Amino acid sequence: MADRPQSPARALPALALGSGSFALSLLVLMLLDTRGVTIPAPRILIVLLLGFALVLLWLGNRVRGFVRGRRSMEPIAAARVAALAVTAYYVSAVFIGHGAAWLASLMGSLGAPAARADAWVAVAMVVVSVLLFAVALLVLHWCRTPREEERRGPDGPEGHV
Repeated sequence: MADRPQSPARALPALALGSGSFALSLLVLMLLDTRGVTIPAPRILIVLLLGFALVLLWLGNRVRGFVRGRRSMEPIAAARVAALAVTAYYVSAVFIGHGAAWLASLMGSLGAPAARADAWVAVAMVVVSVLLFAVALLVLHWCRTPREEERRGPDGPEGHV
């Protein structure tokens, strides 16, 4: 389970993944466009990312109950949920960049109805990816265990003298 809050050190790799995903996706989409190849926006990604966010939220809520002492759970299972939240954090960064690149590649052709429909799909992909990003941060917060100072009572560790 994560023992510390989100640090800027982990924010940099997420920013790098999102930026790299944006640049690579935009390059590929522009290359395909110059060759006259059009690919429809992947609508299924919206459903998959939303499902991922909902499952992660459900699992994170179970860990939250475990950390607060309200639910029994194997500690290794709680650690796996924390690892899944970190994975969701980075995956969402990649798809934020990919969706933004898809939207940027369509900006020149929004006059066509198909391009407008794909632009709405790209916007939905970015929104759902941001939602997954927020859920991942929330679950990482829920997976934190209390620090030693928070566990101590007024009389010393665990309230004992």
